[in-house]
Amino acid sequence: MKLEIDQPYVLEKEDGQVALCANISTDDDKFTLWYAVPTDYAKYLCSELSDAFLVALLPWAMLRSTASEQMEIVCKAAISQYLYHQITRYYIPVLSKNISYYSKINIIAQIATEVLPSAKAVGTGISGGVDSSYTIAQYQHCENHAFLLTHGVYFDMGIYGGINSQSEQKIHQKVRKIADKVGLSFLKVTSNTCHVLYKKAHAPIVPSIFIGAILSLQKLFSVYYHSSTVTATDFKFSTSDAAYFDLFNVHCFSTANTKFYSSGIEATRLEKVSVISKAPFTYDTLTVCLSEDQIVGNCGRCAKCTRTMAQLEVLGKLDLYAESFDVKSFRADPGYHWGYILLKSKSDTFCREIRQKCREVGYNLPLIAYWSCLKKYVARGFTSENKKRERFEEQ
Repeated sequence: MKLEIDQPYVLEKEDGQVALCANISTDDDKFTLWYAVPTDYAKYLCSELSDAFLVALLPWAMLRSTASEQMEIVCKAAISQYLYHQITRYYIPVLSKNISYYSKINIIAQIATEVLPSAKAVGTGISGGVDSSYTIAQYQHCENHAFLLTHGVYFDMGIYGGINSQSEQKIHQKVRKIADKVGLSFLKVTSNTCHVLYKKAHAPIVPSIFIGAILSLQKLFSVYYHSSTVTATDFKFSTSDAAYFDLFNVHCFSTANTKFYSSGIEATRLEKVSVISKAPFTYDTLTVCLSEDQIVGNCGRCAKCTRTMAQLEVLGKLDLYAESFDVKSFRADPGYHWGYILLKSKSDTFCREIRQKCREVGYNLPLIAYWSCLKKYVARGFTSENKKRERFEEQ
């Protein structure tokens, strides 16, 4: 099996956009991948290198490669020397050994040793979630200006209802509001890589598609914070979520131009919530629940909403977030919300941390929470797992 990445090129698009594109061909298919930004950022697009497209394609290629017929990726443009070394020496060998659905691939390309000109910007993705908000809270003020945030990036990859869907537009409005509040330059990056390659943003491929997008702008960013969901303590090569080995990902994907950091690996989820609860910009922008059907965010009933409200409640900060969550409904239905926390307190790290904090501060749960937990446990077939939850399937 062979895959070719043609020389990247810059193409003017409609509505004041310009895109970095690459034509991709396989034994039986041809398609074009692209990253689009406002025309003001055209000078930062990296058409000299294949880096951005190679990183986005890695999980796709390793999924389709086999031990008997390894995928071969041929890059018409050069690859950064550090990226090539890290991917071929560490990323591919390690993941093919530790992730059951990945196999080794071969990469053929020239190696680029020069460092590109850079604007020395420092960026991070803005989603409105806990991890993203924590990174902003930590780096919006920084004594060392080399690490001080300058840009907030929003990725429109069609995850919620398609590129430029109503859901994506609602999220765009909210994250732009966050950037304005904290004084960051706002940059929207639109890309078809997720839809064309993976259809949807399964957790195992998220680092590759987001970091690939940033590598298209290596002339802009010298530092980029990739907000991590889990702590360094929980590091493992998980088959269900690549966030568990983000430390490995950001090391392998860094280049001489752009250094990636796994922001948040030093803090537990409850510690992050404690930090952001001291950051006023989060009070009316914190958004943990987003889907195609829930375009306004924070439904107040899903697992993410329940966990976050419980974390804020046990920290004594929930009332600060009355514009983000329906606080009255949360407190009016303790069986539903705290029953879930109890149910998941052994299998879910976030819920276990909440229960521990309850004990530390003397927050007593009502009896109905225990009764609700028991009913949920029985209804799920004597397990705390949700059997209806969609899993990542090997392709």
